Amino acid sequence: MRILAHICCAPCYVPVHKRLIDEKHNVTGFWYNPNIHPFMEYRARLEALMKYQKIENIEIIYRD
Repeated sequence: MRILAHICCAPCYVPVHKRLIDEKHNVTGFWYNPNIHPFMEYRARLEALMKYQKIENIEIIYRD
């Protein structure tokens, strides 16, 4: 099954992503979080997700 998963941060997404992949789903992540404040927290979450994306070579859609 194809799944689009909203991502709030990498630590929350990693276990969900791994489980869905183990269950043979085709997963695309979706990052859109204009409500995260302060900006430093927003950047930290975004950078952690980008790092995970590079490590796992996964598809993520980013919207700001």
